[in-house]
Amino acid sequence: MEKVNVSPSISLPISSKTNGLSSSVVSGSPAATGASFTRTMVILTVAGSESNSPSLTSSEIAQRMGKELLQAAPRAEGDAVVVESGSILEVARFLRETPDLDFDFLVSITAVDRWDYLEVVYRLVSRGHNHSLVVKARCGDRDNAGLPSVVELWRGADFQEREVFDLMGIRFEGHPKLKRILTWDGFEGHPLRKDFLG
Repeated sequence: MEKVNVSPSISLPISSKTNGLSSSVVSGSPAATGASFTRTMVILTVAGSESNSPSLTSSEIAQRMGKELLQAAPRAEGDAVVVESGSILEVARFLRETPDLDFDFLVSITAVDRWDYLEVVYRLVSRGHNHSLVVKARCGDRDNAGLPSVVELWRGADFQEREVFDLMGIRFEGHPKLKRILTWDGFEGHPLRKDFLG
C-alpha cells in the first residue's frame, strides 16, 4: 500500500487495487485546520492526488461553479475558491452530485475562533476520484453566527454540527435537532470561544 498526499496536512494510504481511499483511514484522519469567511463568504481549498487523477485547481473549480451556480459568484483566490455564504448548501450539493467531483464523504466539520469572526471548516473527500477539498466559511456576526446545515447531504454532519453549535455557538439552519451535545442544556456560553472566560 502506497501513501498519497491528499492535502498539505494529511497523508493517507490508498489501495492500488481499488484506486480509492479506505473509509477506515478516512474516518480516522485528523480534523481540518485553518480557514476564512467574511460578510459570510465560503472559501474552498482544493487538493488532489497525483496517483489517481490530476489535481483540481481552484480556478477549475471556480469556472465549473460559475457555469452552474451564478448566484454563488465563485472566484479563485490562490488555492481557494470563494463563494457567497447564502449559496453554501447549493455549493455543497454541486460538489457532491457532480459526477467527476463526487465529494461523497464528509470527513469533519470544525470551527475556529479568529477573534474578528468565527470560521467553520468542512473537509470533504471523493473516495472514487481520490481528491479532497476544504470548505471554509467565515461568520462575521459573533452574536448571530450561522450557516445552512448540510445534514441532508451528509448524515455524518449531524453530531458534528451539534458539536460546533455547542462549543462555538454557530447555528446551522435546517438542522433536524440542533441542541447541545457535550454540555448540558442549562450551560451558559460556548467554551471554545476565545472570549468564553473573558
